[in-house]
Amino acid sequence: MHEPVAVDGLLLLPLTLIFLDFILISSLANPTPITSLNVLTYGAKPDGSKDSTKAFLAAWEAACASPNPTTIIVPKGRFLVGNLVFQGNKCTNAPISFRIAGSIIAPEDFRVIASSLQWIMFDGVTNVSIYGGVLDAQGSSLWKCKNSGGKKCPTGAKTLLFTDSNNISIYGLTSINSQKFHIVIDQSNNVKIDGVKVSADADSPNTDGIHIGKSHSVNITNSRIGTGDDCISIGPGSTHVSIQGIQCGPGHGISIGSLGRSEDEQGVENVIVSNVDFMSTDNGVRIKTWGKDSKSFVRNIVFQHIKMKMVKNPIIINQHYCLDKPCPKKESGVEISNVRYEDIQGTSNTEVAVMLDCSKDKPCTDIVMGNVNLVLQMVNGSAQASCNNANGLANDVVVPLTFSEKKNTKMIHKTSCLLLLPLTLIFLDFILISSLAKPTPITSLNVLTYGAKPDGLKDSTKAFLAAWQVACASPNPTTIIVPKGRFLVRNLVFQGNKCTNAPISFRIAGSIIAPEDFRVIASSLQWIMFDGVTNVSIYGGVLDAQGSSLWKCKNSGGKKCPTGAKTLLFTDSNNISIYGLTSINSQKFHIVIDQSNNVKIDGVKVSADADSPNTDGIHIENSHSVNITNSRIGTGDDCISIGPGSTHVSIQGIQCGPGHGISIGSLGRSEDEQGVENVIVSNVDFMSTDNGVRIKTWGKDSKSFVRNIVFQHIKMKMVKNPIIINQHYCLDKPCPKKESGVEISNVRYEDIQGTSNTEVAVMLDCSKDKPCTDIVMGNVNLVLQMVNGSAQASCNNANGLANDVVVPLTFSEKKNTKMIHKTSCLLLLPLTLIFLDFILISSLAKPTPITSLNVLTYGAKPDGLKDSTKAFLAAWQVACASPNPTTIIVPKGRFLVRNLVFQGNKCTNAPISFRIAGSIIAPEDFRVIASSLQWIMFDGVTNVSIYGGVLDAQGSSLWKCKNSGGKKCPTGAKTLLFTDSNNISIYGLTSINSQKFHIVIDQSNNVKIDGVKVSADADSPNTDGIHIGKSHSVNITNSRIGTGDDCISIGPGSTHVSIQGIQCGPGHGISIGSLGRSEDEQGVENVLVSNVDFTSTDNGVRIKTWGKYSKSFVRNIVFQHIKMKMVKNPIIINQHYCLDKPCPKKESGVEISNVRYEDIQGTSNTEVAVMLDCSREKPCTDIVMRNVNLVLQRINGSAQASCNNANGLANDVVVPFTPCLKRDMLLI
Repeated sequence: MHEPVAVDGLLLLPLTLIFLDFILISSLANPTPITSLNVLTYGAKPDGSKDSTKAFLAAWEAACASPNPTTIIVPKGRFLVGNLVFQGNKCTNAPISFRIAGSIIAPEDFRVIASSLQWIMFDGVTNVSIYGGVLDAQGSSLWKCKNSGGKKCPTGAKTLLFTDSNNISIYGLTSINSQKFHIVIDQSNNVKIDGVKVSADADSPNTDGIHIGKSHSVNITNSRIGTGDDCISIGPGSTHVSIQGIQCGPGHGISIGSLGRSEDEQGVENVIVSNVDFMSTDNGVRIKTWGKDSKSFVRNIVFQHIKMKMVKNPIIINQHYCLDKPCPKKESGVEISNVRYEDIQGTSNTEVAVMLDCSKDKPCTDIVMGNVNLVLQMVNGSAQASCNNANGLANDVVVPLTFSEKKNTKMIHKTSCLLLLPLTLIFLDFILISSLAKPTPITSLNVLTYGAKPDGLKDSTKAFLAAWQVACASPNPTTIIVPKGRFLVRNLVFQGNKCTNAPISFRIAGSIIAPEDFRVIASSLQWIMFDGVTNVSIYGGVLDAQGSSLWKCKNSGGKKCPTGAKTLLFTDSNNISIYGLTSINSQKFHIVIDQSNNVKIDGVKVSADADSPNTDGIHIENSHSVNITNSRIGTGDDCISIGPGSTHVSIQGIQCGPGHGISIGSLGRSEDEQGVENVIVSNVDFMSTDNGVRIKTWGKDSKSFVRNIVFQHIKMKMVKNPIIINQHYCLDKPCPKKESGVEISNVRYEDIQGTSNTEVAVMLDCSKDKPCTDIVMGNVNLVLQMVNGSAQASCNNANGLANDVVVPLTFSEKKNTKMIHKTSCLLLLPLTLIFLDFILISSLAKPTPITSLNVLTYGAKPDGLKDSTKAFLAAWQVACASPNPTTIIVPKGRFLVRNLVFQGNKCTNAPISFRIAGSIIAPEDFRVIASSLQWIMFDGVTNVSIYGGVLDAQGSSLWKCKNSGGKKCPTGAKTLLFTDSNNISIYGLTSINSQKFHIVIDQSNNVKIDGVKVSADADSPNTDGIHIGKSHSVNITNSRIGTGDDCISIGPGSTHVSIQGIQCGPGHGISIGSLGRSEDEQGVENVLVSNVDFTSTDNGVRIKTWGKYSKSFVRNIVFQHIKMKMVKNPIIINQHYCLDKPCPKKESGVEISNVRYEDIQGTSNTEVAVMLDCSREKPCTDIVMRNVNLVLQRINGSAQASCNNANGLANDVVVPFTPCLKRDMLLI
């Protein structure tokens, strides 16, 4: 009865094996059999009531004794077990894996398993893996006992313990409601934990997610942990631990320690914690040691690439940890050294965001921080740092910066906790700071010492100036400390002409506020000014100019309102740094950099009401080498403005909105004004701003210029004017109405994506006298926020180059002639051309003229009522016959057309492009276009492109007919069909409400589809988004598709298809097939589907073939880098597909081979997340899976897999995994 059964499956290779693409697994001979043991066979019951402990142990004994790899199967159900101990001392050490489809639960009475210290223990085992499943220790009643102060509550049992073990893997396991620690790795080596979920209430005591002690080479990746204690804790004796890709919260964060409770306790070293998100945790990254004598240590630790959101103690070293009563009140003997914090960003829920509380006896050494920016969650406060007995190095941005403060003296001689190196210094990993001899002393001055009052009432102006005078005269670096509180100051001028130029830094923990009466500081043009200073830095703090009453005065039209004061001005200064400062409610500009060089601004927050006049966030003028990074700016004017005489400006990592965007200008108000050059604006998000990236110049004579500008990697969301050049800017009354003399040249727009709130998304309104030249655009895709419109572009007096995708494309339109000879505003180069930075387009001689045809000229009407079919065909005939490239313009409006057939058999094959600013609509009566199988068809064409526009087939009435079961409903027309065509491009097109398929590529080659939007109701029948059949070299990128059928379907005869950057949902996913309906149907091969997000779709990636005899095939397919969110069938091969009645009930003859699934992550809405249902007659072969982790959307279940007649290879993580019933096992 208990004989092991050999089964087939996907072999899990060692994690160290190099992954080989499309490895010929079928050539491997003599596979090692795998023994499969089902716990049901040994008497386990899936009812959650009968004790299955003995059954699990019996299955283990059989697996332990087997010389072959063994799988212990725990099928769907709830299995009640008591304490389990799986001993490895008598095992053969052949691999044993647990494949858990159901849940293993503990008894409800917590005392049953709490009598032992662990519920499920593996002791002395080797080569054990756990895949999937749920462990539910039902510990909530014990938590309640402990939290109520019960004295008889047991300590509780750890849920899962591996001790004295090697080569352990845990994939996709869910552990909930543990009595104590959930997963413990003790005295074990070479452990991999991936894709686990750990969950317990935030108030559940001592329920650490994963605890590591005395273990080596432990890797934890891609896991979600929320508990009542540490998400992950690392105890004594642990080395070479890697923690990456973790979501932590609620809980106490990730902790090293506690260490040093006993004197001879081992230390911890060589730990990396990377790419972790902390959410509402009590701590972020923590090191904690007991205040006792100890020989222990913590060294060689890296915390990097970490995001904190509302975390109480983001960075903490606590060397006075104690749970005893009373505490020994000694200094910790644990030595902490070589700890690096790098790229740690986010918000702190407490004012002290960084606390380094080290031991007096053994101070922390070699603490290195770089690119740390932690701000207080509340906008009206500033994060602080506290540092005791710690030494090290701060490189690049560190906000807040730590220091040890001593009060009651006017000048304090000290060594900074973290020495701030020049920003140009190369960051050295684990630099031996302790070897730096005789560090320069730093003078610390507290404004309280000079009479400042933190009550927000007494004028502290003189105190700040007195502190400055002392700092200015000091030959040593000086820190002026502004502690917690609200400091009222009037106009402050910090003069630098008498300073020694030793570095001066302001460390601001509190707020500096202006008087409520706006007239007090408005009597000057600036509130706080630094004039002629060098080597000055500002860290943290809030500047509140209380300007709202002045805004109100101005907005009400008051004639006696003063201009207002700028909040912070640096003029005629050098080597300036501003980190983590918050500026709110400025009367005018918030931060101004004027006639200054080498300025760095990082991590600032600027905030003013959207209707606050002239409150630019940061303004730069007559300055050189200004770098602004990682800042959030929302104002009533420009987020950042760049004025005359500014060069070498870099702006990166900005969130802008509300406001007027980022502007160069205005320029050219005076004739001899200087120009702006060498500016880069990169990685900026604009949200609901009036402009995106703007260049504005006055319509006046000028010798000024704008040149060598780059706008790149930018996202626009509901922006009114995403890209704008305005050379007719004017605020005077009356305006001079002249052409601007400012020369604009060499401006590049690259990788700019998003939505426009206005129809004109790109406006290049340049000067007639000095046209814009060398404007370069590449990968620009701006769509109208509303689905029923199309973004447009307007271009006057501008010339340049458009490479790759540019949507909308700009052109200068001339009406009233049937054929317009013109040079396109931006010359569209072949897509294969290499993009050249700032290519000298002006040097291109004698460009080929482009013919422009407007459908209005041929009688089209944009009213949505008159039939414009003939007008479109007439324009096509002219374009078709032209020897030159031709653009057919469909302007703004709604154009009603019937069935359109654009024939290419008589064309010259010169490029033809449709530039659609409006919508093309079908008749409301679905029968009109349904009489044909397609609405708009291109037949036998070459070199045709479509840019922008909306195609609305108005198919909803046909859907209703079909869904109601109407027998006389026609099949319906495909919206857009290209057949027997070559070199086709479709950019930025929107297709809605198709009767049947939206876009079809049939018997065509070299097709590029980018940035399209496809939309139809989820219950619209057969409305595939894009269908490909019998076509070669088809590339689909960066598109959003939601329909009632497949987002993309790939039919017979399709090869070399690439699908990347797709958002799919609702719909039926991305399908290869159906194939094999007819016997001689062609196959599909060489398909790549990559970087796709599926949301609430019926399927994810699917291959479907008919259950019929066939000579067809599917081979060389890659599905990779895919995210699934609430998808019903994430991975599916269905070789028994059938829509006929009755179905033939035969096995499919389609051969499926060489299919790779790699890096597929997410959630399944159904229990069967992977279904490989292949043909008995032609089994699927060479199926390769790697790094697949699909979990059930519900936390109280586990995703499963079903496999029939499939063979292949599983490498690295594959969750869920279920052995096939019939397959041959292959082994490398």
